[in-house]
Amino acid sequence: MNIYIKWGLVVAFNSIFSLVFAADYMKTITGALGVIGGILCFIFLYTKLDLFLLRSGRKEWRKGVLIATIVTGLFSLHPALPLMSGALALEITGSIFNFPSSSFQHKDFFPIFITTLFTGVFLSILVVVFASLLRLFFFIRNPNNNEQTV
Repeated sequence: MNIYIKWGLVVAFNSIFSLVFAADYMKTITGALGVIGGILCFIFLYTKLDLFLLRSGRKEWRKGVLIATIVTGLFSLHPALPLMSGALALEITGSIFNFPSSSFQHKDFFPIFITTLFTGVFLSILVVVFASLLRLFFFIRNPNNNEQTV
């Protein structure tokens, strides 16, 4: 499978419930572009990470990141995780960039885009935790693995 399609599908799967909650922001073209642009950034980032791991021979890390991303997506199907990460992202975006609440109400591109990025970062932190635990599991299971260490 093409690596871009793979990560497009995985990131889209991870975004399902977040898109449900972001539906109100997607009622305008600028709001929809902000959400879709943020999601496309994560497709690009995960693809580049996977290509880096592939080129550097880190097969177990690649496997761990993919599994961890899918597991995070499964957790994201419950509304609590997308709600918490989205609410935290809205709060942080508003406070760091000092956006007026009207910019969210008018569904302006930049605040919606940045909020989508923060939401993705919070979910990606879970991916890092899960991937690290999986990598540890793979290492314990096969300590003589010749894979390069990070």
